[in-house]
Amino acid sequence: MAEAMSGAELATKADVLAVKADLQTVKADLTREIGLVRSDLTHEIGLVRNDLTREMTAMDSRLPTAILKLGSDTEILRRDMTIRLWTALIASTGISLAAMRVMLAHP
Repeated sequence: MAEAMSGAELATKADVLAVKADLQTVKADLTREIGLVRSDLTHEIGLVRNDLTREMTAMDSRLPTAILKLGSDTEILRRDMTIRLWTALIASTGISLAAMRVMLAHP
């Protein structure tokens, strides 16, 4: 047994306890770092959420104005199309009447 142990580097109980303490330190450091990352992410998510809320509120306030403008533009378009339709109707009626007069006058 002494011969087998003479060339080998065996860990002592103190070595195992030192490694265990190092692992505990690493675990504590990682836990702290994860907590910091979690805190940073929570803060960043809060900022994004606030920005989105602000943008949505701004959009909500502009939406009724845009809808009213769209209604107004639609009404103007309807009026313009009605005028053009009546103009075309009157012009075609006039052309038809003129053509009928010419045809009736020259049999």
